[in-house]
Amino acid sequence: MKFSKIKRGTSSLFIFLIFSTQIQSQVNTKKEPDNNLFTSNELLFRKGHIGITIIPFVCSKAVITKSEDTYEIHSTPQFGFEAGFTKYFHIDIAHSIYTGIYFGAYGRNFNYNIAIEEFGSPPGWSDISTNGAASREFNFMGAVPLVFQKRWFSKDKQFWYATAGTTLRYTPYIEENEEHVFFTPFFKMHFETNPEKKVWLTYNAAGGYSMVLKNNQILSAGVYVNLSFTSFAKGHYQFTVPNQPIVEGNYEVKGSYIGLSLSYIFTRTNKPFKSKT
Repeated sequence: MKFSKIKRGTSSLFIFLIFSTQIQSQVNTKKEPDNNLFTSNELLFRKGHIGITIIPFVCSKAVITKSEDTYEIHSTPQFGFEAGFTKYFHIDIAHSIYTGIYFGAYGRNFNYNIAIEEFGSPPGWSDISTNGAASREFNFMGAVPLVFQKRWFSKDKQFWYATAGTTLRYTPYIEENEEHVFFTPFFKMHFETNPEKKVWLTYNAAGGYSMVLKNNQILSAGVYVNLSFTSFAKGHYQFTVPNQPIVEGNYEVKGSYIGLSLSYIFTRTNKPFKSKT
């Protein structure tokens, strides 16, 4: 009888040890995930990413009002670019939020053409004109985006993406006075950049395609749209051609654009991927 009791106690102890070992094994598994339990795409988005982004774009033309429709006063779309660093925070394999710091240059222009006869000069002389590169100016600004990204994987290490978000923008306040002279002054403009002297928001959306390179970094390209409802630059102009009616109006630049977004993204995953087993 005593031998039987000892045997039953030993059996209970043996079962307890096996059960404890199993629990400890599960705890260790949670602490140190086995890469074999993840697909290559899951491994790719386990850590936050850092990227370099360049966006060459065409921005919208300035909005010009005029008291008289004369002198061919107009603006045209201009080229610009943004570039900077991006930090990605991954929610899961298909969703991320990113922010960063960008700097950009926005082109703008103010064109006109005045027939030389308006100045009482002989017809053989050239018209007075600012059409073309002569009227191009640039505004420089900084930006901090906050954007949500959704991914659809077409195959392993390749995916389509779409983004939507907002961008906080700022450019220093600048006040300028411009004057054009042909024997006598005939044009002047008072111009202010960031007349409100504060930051403003724009809204953006994008879509494109990404692929993982052999070094496990990501190359992305897509169409990027930035929509602005705020005029970050404003001016008032006046034409005072001798013996002609005064022509004047307002000039505003909002900075909406459409461009091509190019990104090189460092995934911090340089070792070869292991497949799920």
